[in-house]
Amino acid sequence: SIFPLSDKSIAIWEWTPGLGYTQAPFSPLTAHNYAITKVKFSPDGNSFVTSAYDGNIIHWNLKDGSIIHTFVHSNNSAVRSISFCSKQHTLISGGDDGSICMWNLNSKLCDSSWLGHEEAVSTLALSPDEQCLVSSDLTSQTKVWTVTGEPPQLLCAVPAFHELGTNEINFSSVYGTRGNSTREYKLVSCGNDDNLLKLWILFFT
Repeated sequence: SIFPLSDKSIAIWEWTPGLGYTQAPFSPLTAHNYAITKVKFSPDGNSFVTSAYDGNIIHWNLKDGSIIHTFVHSNNSAVRSISFCSKQHTLISGGDDGSICMWNLNSKLCDSSWLGHEEAVSTLALSPDEQCLVSSDLTSQTKVWTVTGEPPQLLCAVPAFHELGTNEINFSSVYGTRGNSTREYKLVSCGNDDNLLKLWILFFT
């Protein structure tokens, strides 16, 4: 288990039979200069990524706590949201400047960067088949992008998912199909201050 702490460090916890959860020998980890916003495990479980208000996205080795690479978001903008795309071996980040970046984990370079929102990107969610990306901002404007081509293309925009900003969006890992080409996804979203959880169905052709 991984927990971001209020002192800008990251605690790594391991399950030990008879002892329960104990901190890993190399824990806690420190590298960020400002508060950590997100922690995500890689799809293979061998590494993880943290993002923070300092604009850095740090890729960590889970085995020894070493830093694999530090990515710096566009304009050093604070980063509130990150998502792995395993098929393309990329990492996606959303910044407070409204930009979205796709980082190549092999070359360590930015494959694609675009202005997705006029306000800070608060959350990102990738469909289970990694065909489309959903992004939302602090005004709750939510957009759906196709990320299989270059550059990513906007499919649709919803002006207000929630009244006071979107805190989180997640896809169900299970999706269905209609006909030969239409896919049906389920998403759940939660707002910042409206105390609501919403269930959405997204059709993608």
